[in-house]
Amino acid sequence: MDNSKTTIILVEDDERTIEELTRILKKHTGMEIIPTSLPSEAIRIAKERKLDIALLDLKLPEMSGLELASRLKETNPDILITIMTGYGEEETPVIAKEKGVVDFIEKPLNLPYLLATLRFQEREANIRKTLRSAADLLQRFFSMTEDGVVMTNDSTVIVSNPLGIELYEKFKECGSKKIKHNSKQYEYLVSQSGGLVFHHFKDITSAFEISKSETQIEMAKMVAHELHNSLTPIKLWLQEILSLDPKDEGFPDTAKKAASEGILQIDRLTNLTRKFKEISKEKISKIENIKIAPVISKLISSLEPMIKAKNIKLNVELNDDLSARASEQELHQVLYNLTLNSIEAFSQKGGTLSIKTEESDFVVIKICDNAGGLPPQVEANPFSPYMTTKENGTGLGLVLSKELTTKIGGELSLKNIKGVGVEAEVKLLKATDVLSAQS
Repeated sequence: MDNSKTTIILVEDDERTIEELTRILKKHTGMEIIPTSLPSEAIRIAKERKLDIALLDLKLPEMSGLELASRLKETNPDILITIMTGYGEEETPVIAKEKGVVDFIEKPLNLPYLLATLRFQEREANIRKTLRSAADLLQRFFSMTEDGVVMTNDSTVIVSNPLGIELYEKFKECGSKKIKHNSKQYEYLVSQSGGLVFHHFKDITSAFEISKSETQIEMAKMVAHELHNSLTPIKLWLQEILSLDPKDEGFPDTAKKAASEGILQIDRLTNLTRKFKEISKEKISKIENIKIAPVISKLISSLEPMIKAKNIKLNVELNDDLSARASEQELHQVLYNLTLNSIEAFSQKGGTLSIKTEESDFVVIKICDNAGGLPPQVEANPFSPYMTTKENGTGLGLVLSKELTTKIGGELSLKNIKGVGVEAEVKLLKATDVLSAQS
């Protein structure tokens, strides 16, 4: 299966039609075509993999094409659906639009129009993939921060991290008043118990320019790289849509508006990328003697909501007295990436995640999961960029972790247990006697 190809599921009950359409679409579109005559089979496929486009006959066995459209939307919300019909009911297109259908084509099919429609939908599907990847990256960035983050629009939460949403929900339950002092805004709330709760809100826009945190520096390298790679195809696709005449058949006016809005957002993200690149020129944090257990405890606390959400059993075995030579911020970044990779590998059925420390000639930190292990293509070279098991991933998380571990004088290795899971091992130099003397 080639994840880079746009995927079309074709559902048509006439055997000759489905055979001929499959042949034509494979020849003229270069997309992956999945033909079936049964809606139940289409639903099963949609649950197992990501689908970009659906081409559905209106009259099908088991259920109508409109009902199937609704069912496909449940598992693939971004899927672009076109209905084909030889029946001329006037109300059908209206009902189809209400169910999220983007186009409606009458039989006998006009092949040039069908191909033009599918090419347009392919462009839109690629734009959605890239924007989704950028949104996931933004969410990942927020999840890495120790502060609570909530981005809202008219009381609707757009982006948040676990701590931010928890605080936001608690604040909504309380009555509040605001005061200002020295250009800073403070808010005090009355809790249900009658006590006062003070909360300080700060504008973090300037943080991109003044922060010297080494964790942010390394994140900046990753974010700048990934965003730049995402921005280029987004802008090219949107500019291509802008070059089209909205009066042309199959290209609605909304495409032009969407393109204009998309380019506006891209320019804003480009400025953000430039700021990250400026930060990324800094040097790595100071390497010193640090206690390992507090770093891991802080890590577990920040990821606890995700661990619970996936029903993961967590086993932690820490030596509280174990110390190593490292940068605390960089080590936290490495362990965060490795632990997050394990968590994301689990399905909702959960499993077991183990984090433990050992002492030999080195200080050893092991993160083990039983989420199934790595596929062969990733196992062969897991630290190569763009080697990833995630649909919209880049593989840069492991690359960054490897680089950071090396910079702090350590070693990072992955052991894949086929069909079982992955064991990530971080080796660090032991702390010098300075720490013992200071204790």
